[in-house]
Amino acid sequence: MRKVMLLAVAALTMGAFAGAELSEKYKEWPKGPAGFLLTKKEKKEYAKLTSDDQAQAFIDLFWARRDPDLETAVNEFKVEFDRRVEYADAHFGYGKVPGSLSDRGHTLIVMGPWAHRSALPPGEFVRRLESEGEANTPSEGGAGAEVWVYRQGQFPGDIKADQITFIFLQSRIGLEDYLFARSDSRTVAAMRALNEMPEALLLHPNLKEVPKLGMLRGSKAATPADLAVFAVEPRPWPEGAAVRAVTGVQTEAVHPLWVFLQVPQGVPGGARLVGRVRRAGGGDEGTFVKAMEPVATAAGHAWELALPVGAGKWLVDLALVGAEGPVAVTTVEAEIEALAADATYISPFIWGIDVRQDVNAHLGDPFNVGGWHVLPNVGDRYTAKDSVSYFCYVVRPGLVAPESAAGDGQGAEPQPNVELLVKVSRDDKVLGELPPQKVNLSKVYGDVWMFGNALPLTGFRQAGSYVLEVTLRDAVTGVARSARIPLVIGSEGAS
Repeated sequence: MRKVMLLAVAALTMGAFAGAELSEKYKEWPKGPAGFLLTKKEKKEYAKLTSDDQAQAFIDLFWARRDPDLETAVNEFKVEFDRRVEYADAHFGYGKVPGSLSDRGHTLIVMGPWAHRSALPPGEFVRRLESEGEANTPSEGGAGAEVWVYRQGQFPGDIKADQITFIFLQSRIGLEDYLFARSDSRTVAAMRALNEMPEALLLHPNLKEVPKLGMLRGSKAATPADLAVFAVEPRPWPEGAAVRAVTGVQTEAVHPLWVFLQVPQGVPGGARLVGRVRRAGGGDEGTFVKAMEPVATAAGHAWELALPVGAGKWLVDLALVGAEGPVAVTTVEAEIEALAADATYISPFIWGIDVRQDVNAHLGDPFNVGGWHVLPNVGDRYTAKDSVSYFCYVVRPGLVAPESAAGDGQGAEPQPNVELLVKVSRDDKVLGELPPQKVNLSKVYGDVWMFGNALPLTGFRQAGSYVLEVTLRDAVTGVARSARIPLVIGSEGAS
């Protein structure tokens, strides 16, 4: 009996031990791309976890501690991380090694995009080393190399250098492994930066739990009682109210849905906004409830929203609720395009006559392009004394080196090569068309640029309905974006 009891106890002990192990998914997580971001302390903490629930809670908090803005539902850091992993897997893989686990992938994920990158063909790197007295780096047969340069501001500030250099070498010609050239003395500061960056990226080290937020910045999740407003029939919708949705830009990888809701003068203001975002194919994405001050417009009052949704088709339920109940309730359909991680992207145009410069604007603020706040002209009505302004973002434009005064282009920063096409029609008849014109873009941040232009309507002497068709085309990548802007020209004072 004693032997049986001992065996039973042993079986129970082994069962408890086996149940304490992480599943394969969570065992492998620190060995994946996210593992490059773990601090030494986090590595020790993760090694002590004994259940999948603990591991998932750790991972959720891991990303939250790196979120640059804890008051929004989207984690911009995680979105950018996913974009870098996608790019690395597409460009840096070799053999059975995923690109995101290669040395170049490691560097991109931790350090971000390089300031300058150059590729050296087989033999060229060795010749340069020999000329500089640095020929101590192994590269069989003088295989190829890549050099990545990062400038000040892209690496931890305690590294006293204007720039750091990563050198990657093929271990042999034809093998696309491109390994760290660790023995090259010029990479000492770079390798130090790579080791220190995980600590630098930890923005909220003392955060103990993941914030529970609504989808809008500073909002709370809507309760079932809040959401009951969408079941009210008939839905109130004041005459003259309008809603418009368009894809915006917050970073190279984050493209929120911008929504503009306007009610006319005389309609009682709403005390708060209630929202629910649903996937067109079924399923809720998130909710919000928030008291918001409207923006005064010529036609009434407007509320502007930036909703952090990904690629796909969406249904956005919106309710403007006042003290006496719902003022305006609607559902708007929208779609966010799916894009490759390294593709050029031109955002949809936004246009209007009320354009306000906002020096305190943040990238991603709704209907704000590079500090220019464009209030959509949802009625499309103008007079000949107005000017219609139209703006868009251009992400990762194709760059070309401009020619210098000497004609050699040396020393000049590469610039976008973008052209604008403009056409005006009425009743499907083209009234005028301009040939393609090269236009300038203004850099906003990173690989995000902006374009803006204005067309005076003084030439539209006859009242009526026109269409202004504008097309912005990247001459390097071939990517283009067009917009058909309705112009209902009335008599003076009718806009």
